[in-house]
Amino acid sequence: SWQYLFPVNDIITPTPVENNCLQTVENDFPIHTIQYIKADKNNIHQHHYQDGEHYTDISRCTMNQAEINMQTLPHFVRCHNSFIVNMQHVDHHKSRIRTNKLCIKNSNVEIPVSKKFKDVINKRLAPIPANR
Repeated sequence: SWQYLFPVNDIITPTPVENNCLQTVENDFPIHTIQYIKADKNNIHQHHYQDGEHYTDISRCTMNQAEINMQTLPHFVRCHNSFIVNMQHVDHHKSRIRTNKLCIKNSNVEIPVSKKFKDVINKRLAPIPANR
C-alpha cells in the first residue's frame, strides 16, 4: 500500500503527529518517491523521482513540521537547516575539507551537509560509497 507524508486530496495521513502541513499542489506522490525536501520560507518543496521523471510538489509547511512528520521514517534525515534527504536516494557523497555534499541518484543534484548535521549523516553513510 502507498503511504503519503502530507495530506493529499482528502487522504488522511497515518502519522503519530497531527499533520500541520497543507498541500498546495494536486499531485499524489507516495513517500518512497521523495528524493529530498528543500525549505523555502514557510513552504517545503518535495522533489520526487517516479517512473523515470522528476516532479516537485509544494506544501505549506515549515522544515521543523516536516521533520516531525518524518520522525518515524528512518531513511529521511535532516542534513542541513534547509534540507531533508531520503537516504535511499543518495548515490554517493562528496567530502572536501570545508564542504560535504550528498549526491542524489538519477539527477545532478548535490545536497549540502552542514556542520550541525555532519555527525548524524556520517553515521548513515557507512554503506554508501564516497566519491572524493
